[in-house]
Amino acid sequence: MKKINNIIIILSLIVELIYFIMNPIITVDNILLLLSYIPVIFIPRIFNFIFKKSKIKITDDIEFVYLIFLILAFLFGSIMGGYSKIYWYDSFTHLLSGVFTAFMAPILLKWLNRYDKKDIVFNIIYIILITLSVAVLWECTEFTIDKILGTDTQKVLTTGVNDTMKDMICALVGSVLYSIYYLYSLSKKSNI
Repeated sequence: MKKINNIIIILSLIVELIYFIMNPIITVDNILLLLSYIPVIFIPRIFNFIFKKSKIKITDDIEFVYLIFLILAFLFGSIMGGYSKIYWYDSFTHLLSGVFTAFMAPILLKWLNRYDKKDIVFNIIYIILITLSVAVLWECTEFTIDKILGTDTQKVLTTGVNDTMKDMICALVGSVLYSIYYLYSLSKKSNI
């Protein structure tokens, strides 16, 4: 899996470089966006390096899921303009973010030695609340960046709060879908 992740990283950086070379519009915003992709793609490895002496580790499987989400949301969505070219792409990536953060929620509980697979109700509520917390933090980050840079990533000027609410609802739906999968996988393991 580590080799697959390495290939994904290299290919996505090559795609980003080719896109940068072929894109005739070079602005400070575009350059900052392109440059920010490089450290963001290495966050799991940076995390593992910083916490190498602890039990907390981002596995290759988790890194794979992270890389796929990052390529879809950041590279294709933000850098290559998927959000503006495909009307449903923003909702799709927020749905995926809900699934991704829901996937990470039980792992976080395991890292904190608080996971109990028998406490299904708590786990489902925790999964959904963690997902909603991340969605709210993301929307707050977008809002703050918009205010500082004078941009309109939340489309407040054109849609008011509709885009923000749609994004959080999509993340909620993603967490519910993952919760259904989580319940299904528990029932298969325990033959309920």
